[in-house]
Amino acid sequence: RAQMVVSLLTLVGGSIAIASYGAYNPADNAHTVMGLFLYVAVAVQVISGLVRPHVTPAPPTRSRSTVGVLEAAVPEGAPAADKTNTSVKTRARLLWEIYHKNMGRVMMAVAL
Repeated sequence: RAQMVVSLLTLVGGSIAIASYGAYNPADNAHTVMGLFLYVAVAVQVISGLVRPHVTPAPPTRSRSTVGVLEAAVPEGAPAADKTNTSVKTRARLLWEIYHKNMGRVMMAVAL
């Protein structure tokens, strides 16, 4: 939630700066170029966060009441069920996470 507030404030502040500055000339200075880059990048980050691919739920696992019965049928050395995996990430979700995290890092580096 805090990130959304910061993003909103960044977009509002950038809009005010653009409106008060007037005509944009990229040759003015690096500060203007970096500010405009960050303004656009924040907007893209927010939009990509709103339309990100969702994580699909993991297939159902066996219940505790059937564990004893089913374990007898599982061959020795077979991997145990992973009870910590509650979701499955699609390829689109993994690619989105790589983009989103790295774009955040780039924006942080430019902002500093």
